[in-house]
Amino acid sequence: MKVILLFLADFITKRIFETVSFTIIPGILKFQFTKNTGASFGMFQGYNFIFILVAILFLFLLYKYKREFNKFSLILLSAGVLGNLSDRILYGGVTDFISFSFFPSFNLADSYITIGVFWLIIEEIKNKNAA
Repeated sequence: MKVILLFLADFITKRIFETVSFTIIPGILKFQFTKNTGASFGMFQGYNFIFILVAILFLFLLYKYKREFNKFSLILLSAGVLGNLSDRILYGGVTDFISFSFFPSFNLADSYITIGVFWLIIEEIKNKNAA
């Protein structure tokens, strides 16, 4: 259920900012539509089909080995990958809309993935230190 709620938050915000844009902090932060057919930071543009396959494989492996992940990371990674995967399938690329002047545009799904990965790293460090 949590994965679905996070997925919906990502999906709805992406659809809103396809048609609406505005500045939050002039010269620093704005919400503005961009389409990314590549990977993180806009690298490898035009390889959308390959990223679809990689996302499906990642989800398969994530759930096959879900016992290896803590629940929080599993939820965030699942919602993030599903959010960007659905965009790739439905719209031919990922909708990004959060734009800092000093950083590439991103979306909620990207944030979920980033936080999920960092949480995995933190948990791994804690587990190694406890052993």
